[in-house]
Amino acid sequence: MLLPALQNIKEETEMSPKILVADDEPNIVISLEYLLKREGYNVVIARDGQEALDAILREEPDLVLLDVMMPKKTGFEVCQEVRSNEALQATKILMLTAKGRDTDVAKGLALGADVPFFLGGQHAWVEGIGEILTPIPLAKADFLIVKPDAGLDTRMIFSDPSLKRDSEPAIISGFAANAFGNTGSNPGFGRNDLQAVAQKLCPGVTQALAWLASQGLSGRMTGSGSAVFAHLPQGVVWDAASVPNAFQVRQCSSLDVHPLHGWATSDS
Repeated sequence: MLLPALQNIKEETEMSPKILVADDEPNIVISLEYLLKREGYNVVIARDGQEALDAILREEPDLVLLDVMMPKKTGFEVCQEVRSNEALQATKILMLTAKGRDTDVAKGLALGADVPFFLGGQHAWVEGIGEILTPIPLAKADFLIVKPDAGLDTRMIFSDPSLKRDSEPAIISGFAANAFGNTGSNPGFGRNDLQAVAQKLCPGVTQALAWLASQGLSGRMTGSGSAVFAHLPQGVVWDAASVPNAFQVRQCSSLDVHPLHGWATSDS
């Protein structure tokens, strides 16, 4: 969800967009700053609400990644002050919180957040622009992740004229009935609409998918990068010796609860 929001900003600005990360949790700030700079964004940091508001007025960022619960001023207060300033109406605001209660969602939307992206910490079906989260139980599962050496430019994918934008709506019952699929021709629910364009731009994606197929697995792209993945059914063993030198391969297990779940349970 974050990638399309950032991509739209890239397309609207001639220079590298400026993004303000406003959060009082150092680990989150470090992670977001690293990931955003790696993608070529200019990053400004604020560690409390007042510092965030001052930075918005001074730097005029294209996008603000705004934590809800911060010292001095909450993200809600910052959002309200930004939206009341005519000179800052073009500034996009993406709110981040680990609480995600209905009242918080409604408040974020009412105050003018462009994307109220709430992190529940557990499996959920996400709809709308991130404001509707429905908890959904998922069985423990293993996955095989394959990363080719070659990377992908997200901007090139989203600007490619062959990118289809007419997908059928996805529904939660369809996902629940066939979340992961199995080996062979059944990849499980849904698809990645970026994959066909990515394969055209980056042969490594096609090669990685072909290697997964050689292991009897049905793969797909993880997002808008060149990495692909496949569900690894119980009892299936993959051949580590056959991995091409140009690939990094990791076997990973799903989590029922995010490691940071519970950090933001206070109502204060």
